[in-house]
Amino acid sequence: MSDELLRLDDLDVTFAPRGMFRRGTPVHAVRKVSLAVEAGSTVGIVGQSGSGKSTVARTIVGLEKPTAGRIVFSGRPVDQSKESVAALRRGVQMVFQDSLSSLNPRRTVGAILAEPLIVHRIVPRERMRERVAQLLDDVGLPAGYAQRRPMQLSGGQRQRVNIARALASEPKLIIADEPTSALDVSIRAQVLELLKRLQAQHGLAYLFISHDLHVVRYMSDTVVVMRQGEIVEVADKRAIYRTPQHEYTKSLLAAAPTTDTALASARIRRTARLNGPVS
Repeated sequence: MSDELLRLDDLDVTFAPRGMFRRGTPVHAVRKVSLAVEAGSTVGIVGQSGSGKSTVARTIVGLEKPTAGRIVFSGRPVDQSKESVAALRRGVQMVFQDSLSSLNPRRTVGAILAEPLIVHRIVPRERMRERVAQLLDDVGLPAGYAQRRPMQLSGGQRQRVNIARALASEPKLIIADEPTSALDVSIRAQVLELLKRLQAQHGLAYLFISHDLHVVRYMSDTVVVMRQGEIVEVADKRAIYRTPQHEYTKSLLAAAPTTDTALASARIRRTARLNGPVS
């Protein structure tokens, strides 16, 4: 039996011209993208800005509409039916790059984490506070942080709250779109280690998106390289770094600060160990 959790078949996304008169050329942001994510695995998507990787993520969770192609989640094609949308919203969650704008500044952390618990009926109301405290503990934050608001937290702490919110619906897949690029290097390492621990603890699958080759190498089992809306190479993470086949992949590796990916991975682990859990 296949362990395939998510599959994209020839996904296309085209944006129509915007403006009062809608003149101009449509933007073909994603072209015939096909990939699969197995349960418990991590697929990394890497590419420069404008490569279409974030559009793929937003289309999977329904924030953009596909022009063509098919999305299959847990063996069922995703369509606009009530059942399909409900299954997708609970089973797939997203962690965004900007930790501040993705949290409601007027609500407390506790209210933010309680919302998906209520919407998806995860726990009865009498157990809500207990479950919120457990979610905070899962991401390394004290239970007392439930009373704080996003502006009272650091960037790393806010991203931990975002991760906790993603965990609240008990998803099978988390899409992480540049989740550490806005953080300091030391905090970035902590968050990456947290994501790895949570994956092992909850059996999560990740679709991990980044422009940083070393972060993708550290997090992923399989690496997908995108350029101008298309996939140009897919390979096991070791193969794609040792023997890249496409010239674009080779250029990305050549432009990276260091090609010693083993050293980069070791540095991430060491930095995470040397820093506290709630930065």
